[in-house]
Amino acid sequence: MKALKVSDEIESYCGKCKMTLAHSIVALVDGAPAKVRCLTCFSDHKPRKEPGTAATKTKKKKSTTSTKSSPWQEQMRMWSVEKATPYTISKTYSVDEFINHKKFGKGIVTRIPSPEKIIALFESGEKMLLQGHVKR
Repeated sequence: MKALKVSDEIESYCGKCKMTLAHSIVALVDGAPAKVRCLTCFSDHKPRKEPGTAATKTKKKKSTTSTKSSPWQEQMRMWSVEKATPYTISKTYSVDEFINHKKFGKGIVTRIPSPEKIIALFESGEKMLLQGHVKR
């Protein structure tokens, strides 16, 4: 078999065109195509077999029943309504302070990147919030 080189043509499945079509090799890694360009729609992607064939890689789904708790769950074990401060844009906060946000719910301040901003961890993820703003 002839060694492949950049610009050689191969057949690959194009996800944009939804067909197996001619592609030009854009990049090689260890002699194998790493990136190809569809000669129909000119989109670049990894070379792939047609979906549903035995050679197609299948991704394993992650188990939804995990025994590990998220960082938010670990932080919330110590959270209490008495310790939490209702979030307002005008107040200033400190790291590890518990807050209660109207939209995001229970959270904890994890970082203070600047005097007017905080990063808080909520169940939905980290959010950057404003602090210390005075109404004009």
